[in-house]
Amino acid sequence: MIENLLSLTNCKKEYKARKALRAKWFNNTEKLLKRIN
Repeated sequence: MIENLLSLTNCKKEYKARKALRAKWFNNTEKLLKRIN
């Protein structure tokens, strides 16, 4: 039970980190596109 809980929180952390990375990448890409246009 505790192991499952730990893996779940790790998954949530991983998910949040990935989401943040994607948002960062998306913002950077948008800035680049605006610079080009």
